[in-house]
Amino acid sequence: MNCFHEFTTYLLITFCLHCLYPKAKTEQLSNETASLEDEEAGLVHDCVRELQATSLRIGRLHDELTTRSDIIATQNEKISSLMAKIAALEKNAVKVRSLCLDCICDLLCVTGILPHAGPRAVTLDPYYYTVFMLDAM
Repeated sequence: MNCFHEFTTYLLITFCLHCLYPKAKTEQLSNETASLEDEEAGLVHDCVRELQATSLRIGRLHDELTTRSDIIATQNEKISSLMAKIAALEKNAVKVRSLCLDCICDLLCVTGILPHAGPRAVTLDPYYYTVFMLDAM
């Protein structure tokens, strides 16, 4: 009877282990799963907050870049306008220089420093006119 008792005890222990151990393990895994799901939900919530904040920052940066692009476009228009004015002024400067040289030639001819040869016959650079004028005085 001793053997039968030991065998019955063995079967009871084996049965309990096979039935109770998986149940305990299932509860442990269920608790771990719930804990991991809570942690995952927290991480997802944090990610959503970060994405919203990043989206706002991107929106602000987009607005800033748009503003700066508008400023640059306005400055480029002003630069183009100024370049056109400079080109016009350079043309006028060439005309004025030509008129000044004509006047200097006429003045030199009228004063008798140069023989009368017409306004464009003498083409001297301004430095030479200055030296010539100083020598003539």
